[in-house]
Formats: sequence, C-alpha cells, structure tokens
Amino acid sequence: MSIGEFGLAQEVLCCTINAVGLGAVTVVVKLADGTVIKSASFDVPNPQVSMVTNVGNMVVELNPTAAPLSTDNFLQYVNNKFYDNTIIHRIVTAGIFVAQGGWLTPAPAVQPGQKVAIALEVNKGLSNVKGTIAMARSSELNSATSQYYFNLADNVALDTSNGGYAVFGKVVSGIEVLDAMLNVKTTTAYGLADFPANSVIVLSATQTK
Repeated sequence: MSIGEFGLAQEVLCCTINAVGLGAVTVVVKLADGTVIKSASFDVPNPQVSMVTNVGNMVVELNPTAAPLSTDNFLQYVNNKFYDNTIIHRIVTAGIFVAQGGWLTPAPAVQPGQKVAIALEVNKGLSNVKGTIAMARSSELNSATSQYYFNLADNVALDTSNGGYAVFGKVVSGIEVLDAMLNVKTTTAYGLADFPANSVIVLSATQTK
C-alpha cells in the first residue's frame, strides 16, 4: 500500500482472470461503508501464442471457453518455455493430414519437463478442420500431456475417431506455414514413421495476448 498524490491510500491487487469475452471482468472499488468509488468492466481477448519456426511464423489463438483444460495446459508449457527449440517430429499426409510437435528436441531427445496428463475435452463445438490445433494423445483417452498437432487439412473424422481428439485453438496468422509443413518430405528415422527428412523446428513459442 502507498500514498497517492492527494494523500489517499493506494493498493495494488493482482488476480488471475479465467474468463474471456466482452465485459468479461468487472472491477468495483468501494469504501469500507460500501460506497462505490469506481466500477468498470473490461473486455478480455482470447489468449494468443506466437510461434516462430524455421519455415515461418504463426499466431495461434486459443479457445479457453470451449477447451479450458487444454488451453491452460498449453499455455503453461508455453510460459515455461518448454516448446522453445523443439521439433515437429511427425508429418502425416495419408489418411489424415497433421503436423505433430511438442515432444522432442532437435538432437532428437525427449524434452524434459512434461506435466501430468489432462482430461480429454471433446464435443465442445470445435472441429478438426484445417488450421486448428489439438492435443495429441495415446490410445488412452485422458493421456494428453505436452504434444499437440496442427490440422493441415480438414480432418473431421478425428472429432470422434477412437474417442475423439481435443481441438483448443486455431491459426489466425501464418496459415501458409502449415502449407509449407505439408510439403516437407518424410522418412522413418529414430524408430519413428512420418519423421521430417529436413528438420522443422519451433524456435520459440510466446504468449502475446
């Protein structure tokens, strides 16, 4: 607490906002007797993440309203710099069209720092269409950790296939980067199929909104 210009006490409070949208947050300042000094509402935009790669840059907008667990999980990894200097280790262009990352360093080696798995968020009104980002997982429904994938084409079958795969955002700038990934030749390497023959590296992922 400090004293302001006119001798009045000032206090700075911090909070975590768990809502987005128009007028999502309202702040009310009252005196001890309940008199309202100030009341104001604020718009809260959907969070965005800027991803810099060696094939171009993208901005991904997340949807915490439809997929709060997946969004929060992804942002924790972003803000912990987990995704910096990791690779897209899987590009599939048969049956489904996806580019998957969030697991390996360029060495390649498993990126340390994975957190516990999260619950699957499907049937939330989001679909695996081109340009969206979703959580990758094993055959176990609630097994998603750090790995994500971009839909390089419309893959609506993934909405329900094997229990479904959780979409939690979309590319709002730099969709051409996904097209570039689609054209990367792949091979089998390090025991992994669909491994890019030329490295596709996520140099950094930073929350920008």
